[in-house]
Amino acid sequence: LFVTSNLAASTSYIWLKVVSKRYSQMFLDDIFHCFIEFYNFLGEEGTIGKKDAKKTEKNLKYLYRQLSSNVAVPDGENSDPLESMELENKKRNDMVYEMQVQMCAFKPAMWRRFIINGSSTVEDLEIAIQTMFRTEFGHMFDIYDSKIRQHFDNDHIDPENAKVSFFTKDDQLLLTYDYGDCWQFEIIIKKIYKSKKHLAHPRILAGHGYGIIDDIGGIDMLQEYYDTPDDEQDPDLLDWLGGKIDLDQFDMNELNKELAE
Repeated sequence: LFVTSNLAASTSYIWLKVVSKRYSQMFLDDIFHCFIEFYNFLGEEGTIGKKDAKKTEKNLKYLYRQLSSNVAVPDGENSDPLESMELENKKRNDMVYEMQVQMCAFKPAMWRRFIINGSSTVEDLEIAIQTMFRTEFGHMFDIYDSKIRQHFDNDHIDPENAKVSFFTKDDQLLLTYDYGDCWQFEIIIKKIYKSKKHLAHPRILAGHGYGIIDDIGGIDMLQEYYDTPDDEQDPDLLDWLGGKIDLDQFDMNELNKELAE
């Protein structure tokens, strides 16, 4: 690796290495992790600004998404494993899934604990989480499953054709909303169990924090807004927001009503 203040150098290097030689997915995972850790280290040491390091991390994760579907398939592997993949587990369709989801890279933690039917589609799951974190549904989104290294979106696994029952306990997923601002949410499946009562729609059990402010500029701008004292807030920003938004606020009843609609 090399020390540089040129934040485009890392993405150019990765693009040339991966696209020209079509390395494996394992190589792609390793090199992206290495670069992200490297630039975060530079930010901590003061070689580059911390905001630049975070911006580079966001750009690297976006590039990772673009390259993941272009990596080489090792010899002997099925060139299209999705054709034979079962996208639901019928035995778990009538089960209740309890999940924990947390917005990435924001302090204090914004999170939700919720339940959803195994028979719900992955698209239902995507929409439910976005509702819980107050997105305006104005941008593209997907869920990435690290276990199978696949995205649930229109270009890979269709989320309308996959069920929540496809997932198993302790699976870890990543929801990305708005590929420009790159809002990301880590999802962990905590429990899978039978329930005597029918679950008509997803329901939040606990949580903390308001959610995102769509189009504010991503997680860094949201953190800056949260950390800025009230008397130092930008008047133009407050005017755009329609007044002060309390990011520590969490109205579970209101959000559950929206999920039921």
